[in-house]
Amino acid sequence: MIKKRIIALLVAVAIAAFEWMSPSPISAVPAKQPAIETIKKQTGYAEVNGLDMYYEIYGGKNGRRNGGMPLVLLHGAFMNADSSFGQLLPDLAKGRPVIIVEQQGHGRTADIDRPLSYEQMADDTAALLHQLGVRKADFFGWSTGGVIASQIAVRHPEFVGKVAVTGAHFGPIESAFTDEGYKGFISIPDDFAPPSLKDAYDKLSPKPEQWSAVVVKVREMGIAYQGISTERLRHIQVPFLVMAGDHDTVDLGHLLDVYQLLPKGYLAIVPNSDHFLPVSHHQEVLALLEDFLKS
Repeated sequence: MIKKRIIALLVAVAIAAFEWMSPSPISAVPAKQPAIETIKKQTGYAEVNGLDMYYEIYGGKNGRRNGGMPLVLLHGAFMNADSSFGQLLPDLAKGRPVIIVEQQGHGRTADIDRPLSYEQMADDTAALLHQLGVRKADFFGWSTGGVIASQIAVRHPEFVGKVAVTGAHFGPIESAFTDEGYKGFISIPDDFAPPSLKDAYDKLSPKPEQWSAVVVKVREMGIAYQGISTERLRHIQVPFLVMAGDHDTVDLGHLLDVYQLLPKGYLAIVPNSDHFLPVSHHQEVLALLEDFLKS
């Protein structure tokens, strides 16, 4: 077996603590992030698989390399480019082009008449990158975006240099989430509409009236997801960083199991944090991510 390195192995302590310490409340929604206004960017839409998919490109000339592999950022559920990665972008775009896509029913990409699935969103992302002329890229996904990134590694390995995820799961949520996280997710009501999420959707979406339908689709997608098989995880041959907060919605035991299956796996557990690392602990995430991508 390929020798593994662990960026920050706090798992044993964190899991032990999890058994006796009641977890800190997981934030209902992340803090609102300011718009990204200080970096030159390209924006546009691409027609992929029946979807008008919005993208942004930061750094590099016309989205081409400026000294580094392109980095694709994949946002979380109910979020968009700014709210997911506003604090990380200024540093990430210094040495390489950064591409952010907004998935079906999120941000500036309108919902269409089909269910949501992680597999379809991975295919949509790969199709968009193909249209942009991106032959290979690194990927960083948060939560839903992390699941999409893992599916890209399985379904479209030709596009992948390295993969990093935070708050992502790799199996059915009933076994991958903590009990609290699982109960909370399956109980998301149809009228779920936290202002910090809903207000941004109303402002950005071409069809803001689709919010309630997207809420239902996200919940159904999460419940239906069966994950990635052990065999397929063992066949992911790219460097893969699994990151999480020590009080994440995803069970740390699940992440440890996945890490041990990945041939080129890395693991980072950030203490005193939850599911919203890219917002609440962006400096730690930035340091871990840059170290991983440069190594």
